[in-house]
Amino acid sequence: MPPFPEPDFVVELVFAAVMFVLCYAIYRRTRESYELTKHQGIKYFRESFLLFGLSYVMSFLLSLTMLSTEAFDFFPMRHDFGLSSIFIFLMSYFSTLAIFYLLFSSLWKKLSDKSLLVGHSAAAILSFVAAFTRSHVIVLLIQSVVLVIAAASTLFARGSKKLTATKVTYLLVFGLWLVNLWIINPGPDFALKPVLEVASAVVLLIVYLRVSKWTK
Repeated sequence: MPPFPEPDFVVELVFAAVMFVLCYAIYRRTRESYELTKHQGIKYFRESFLLFGLSYVMSFLLSLTMLSTEAFDFFPMRHDFGLSSIFIFLMSYFSTLAIFYLLFSSLWKKLSDKSLLVGHSAAAILSFVAAFTRSHVIVLLIQSVVLVIAAASTLFARGSKKLTATKVTYLLVFGLWLVNLWIINPGPDFALKPVLEVASAVVLLIVYLRVSKWTK
């Protein structure tokens, strides 16, 4: 009889599934607004959530693979570039690209034709580094820097110094992203992780509710 799955793995699966559902809900909720206005800022904003949701799908599959290995000796995990490395690559790629798209949503007026190519290329290079070295520190630091730049550009490049409802929503998103960068990527467990996961889900739900008010 296979051993009963570890509770931590079950929690990871549930957390990844909940976050994906909320990300996809935000993506769907903003669909009508984009189709009516064709606003490029809205396009990149909603697609960033779709990409972030996909990174959680990869996290879900990675956790499921590890769970299957431990419980049923299925999908053997190896130290070479195997199935787990593919999931790590895709997870890093989608999460990095999501941050670039969030930055694009703030700077869409200043984007050139090469911006998307640069974003995809940078995300791919960082993800290869993460997959082959299994070291995520550099990737996380670069993602964090891009995220800080995105936050600064949103707060100071919109022509108004007032803390508007839109800016508050963006701040919630940036804070959520920053916390989840250190949750979604594989790494050592720490005591606050469950608390941060619950807080992340709550913040994402708040973002969904605020976006819902915009799209009424």
